Amino acid sequence: MTLIMRQAVVEDAQLLFEWRNDLLARQNSENTAEVGHEEHMAWFGAALSDPDHRIYLAVADDLPVGVARALRKENTWLLSWNIAPESRGRGFGREMVAAMVDKLDGLVRARIRKDNLASQKIARAASMIRRGEEGEVDIWELEKKRASL
Repeated sequence: MTLIMRQAVVEDAQLLFEWRNDLLARQNSENTAEVGHEEHMAWFGAALSDPDHRIYLAVADDLPVGVARALRKENTWLLSWNIAPESRGRGFGREMVAAMVDKLDGLVRARIRKDNLASQKIARAASMIRRGEEGEVDIWELEKKRASL
């Protein structure tokens, strides 16, 4: 299957809300609390209009299989991802995160729970290196060379 990355649009809000509140997704998130619908919709609308926030859906055979997002803080991109419950374990995470990393430059960082082995494997496959820890979270990083003009 060919994986395509496309920018998220307003119509994706409900799907991403459902994926975010999936039990396994919450258990693997730094924030394990369930997110309310209004809170999610407000966050999503603001994120779509923020030039420092990039949200991409991974689509395989016209079906959304995951989401990757990156938020720029100064010269660092904070990367996170979620695979659709019905698409987990099929290798989409590795391909999706590698494609997302290709869209970024500078320092790319991911905060991954220590017990989230699947995301650690995905980060490693994207050439990220574990650089440290903060409580229950490992810090993974990749320094990408800036494109020269």
